[in-house]
Amino acid sequence: EIAYGLVYHYFRNKEEILDTIFLDRWNIFIDAVKAILSDPKVEKEKILDRPDKQGRTPLHLASFKENEQLTKVLLDFGAKRDMCDVSGLQPVELAAKAGRRKSKELLEEGA
Repeated sequence: EIAYGLVYHYFRNKEEILDTIFLDRWNIFIDAVKAILSDPKVEKEKILDRPDKQGRTPLHLASFKENEQLTKVLLDFGAKRDMCDVSGLQPVELAAKAGRRKSKELLEEGA
């Protein structure tokens, strides 16, 4: 009970606690992606542009989920913007079709 009291002293509700834990873990994940892609031994193209079964690359998925932070990291490390999935959609087209305005803008910035 004391632990719960201390936790709720710093957070307003359970959702805020979960959001904080998620954001902390998400930042660790982003840092790990950056570290992996920064390693000169890593063949970045094999990671950045590797498609899944639907032909979607990590950039397709990040932009579809409208994850600005991950989309920007992938673009900064040279992910190809012109890769098409099995439906023939590039990441910017997928983002537009899904109504992901921020992702679409990020993808169009450097195109």
